[in-house]
Amino acid sequence: MQRSRRTQVFDTSFFFVIAVFLFYSTLFSLRTQRTLRAILNHPLTRLFRKLQVKEDEYMKKLILIITALVLTLSAFSQKRIAHPRSKEEILNETYCSGLFNTRDAVYFDFTDPTINTSAMGHFNVLDWLQGRVAGLQIYTTRTNLRIPYIRNQRAGVYVNEMWVGYDYLTMLPVADIAMIKVIKGPFAPSFGGPGGAIAIYTLQGDEETEDTE
Repeated sequence: MQRSRRTQVFDTSFFFVIAVFLFYSTLFSLRTQRTLRAILNHPLTRLFRKLQVKEDEYMKKLILIITALVLTLSAFSQKRIAHPRSKEEILNETYCSGLFNTRDAVYFDFTDPTINTSAMGHFNVLDWLQGRVAGLQIYTTRTNLRIPYIRNQRAGVYVNEMWVGYDYLTMLPVADIAMIKVIKGPFAPSFGGPGGAIAIYTLQGDEETEDTE
């Protein structure tokens, strides 16, 4: 009986020591964790912030580099892939200037053999224009004078961008004409009328030489 009691006391004491050891070891680990967390919290926080700032700066630099690359490629492609100019644009840049340099018009290139040949049979070039421009009507007076109207309003006639009377066209050979430009609507230097303008450009010296050759 005494031996069994000693055994029970021994067992109880053993388990008590084990429990105390575990308790203190757990307490020590918790304190150690808190201590380590307090010690490392500040430097780790600074490190993470630096890493985040560097990442943000890296992303900004990357975006700027990509944007500059895209703009450079687009500008390069626009220079390399130039849109071909239309025939009207070439005629406008070759002959027209000032207020006459407008794209909103109807062009006739008399250096084109087809157009030149079809107009040769007309004494007055206004007769040839009749029916070739929408809204253009040519009226003939009792004195056989041709007067152009665009959308029921009288239009002015200009030769080499100089205003001329309607009778001047009876003395202008069709063979001397390089281009005719019909400008519809209100035209600022419209001395002949508010209906627009019929701008006639004659062949220059070098163009006449090329036609002769």
